[in-house]
Amino acid sequence: MKIICLPFAGGSSYSYQTMQNLVTGQLETIELPGRGKRIMEPLQSNTDLLVEDIFVQLQTLVESGEKYILFGHSMGALLGYLLLCKCREKGFHLPQAFIASGANAPSYPREIEEEGPTYLLDKSGFINKLRKLGGCPEEVLQHDALMDFYEPILRNDFQVVETYSYNDAEPLPLDVKVLLGEDDKVKPESAELWQKDFQSAEVYWFPGGHFFIFDHLPAITRIINEYC
Repeated sequence: MKIICLPFAGGSSYSYQTMQNLVTGQLETIELPGRGKRIMEPLQSNTDLLVEDIFVQLQTLVESGEKYILFGHSMGALLGYLLLCKCREKGFHLPQAFIASGANAPSYPREIEEEGPTYLLDKSGFINKLRKLGGCPEEVLQHDALMDFYEPILRNDFQVVETYSYNDAEPLPLDVKVLLGEDDKVKPESAELWQKDFQSAEVYWFPGGHFFIFDHLPAITRIINEYC
């Protein structure tokens, strides 16, 4: 069984390497333009074009009729949902299950931050927002050269999420397992709304903030392995 992973904001094909030895299937990570193995390509903030790019990659990773699982954390969860909609539109077979982590339901109304969209914050405000979210080491946040490299990628990815607009559609005919951090900003009412777009939704809460997944890899990979 292949496990197709979609990266979180700022992530690349290397983001889920720590999961590789814990899953019983073959883990593959989608590579987005402008990072990792595609570092020389321009970044893409247009959601429609980005999802089309991901769909093309999925077709190269998964043969027609081959069973697979889709996993996405944060931005990756949103892109995963949109990829599933694209699969239905194009007649490509859906996965055995979708595991969405660290994200609001697609239909949950996006809350407007008091300071405005993250991707438009000045450098100081942007770094402070990253610090609150966690997942980015302090030595990176304080390293000017590293931030000069990562900041455009991160801003691009925040723009993808923050400019997304939900389109009402028929529920997807598959299950979604939703993994959430108890100290993250995702609210219980948002978690419940995942049911709106899938035939069934099961929610798991874990101790920790936005990047709780890296503190609970054995438990999370056990959920993935149920389908392998």
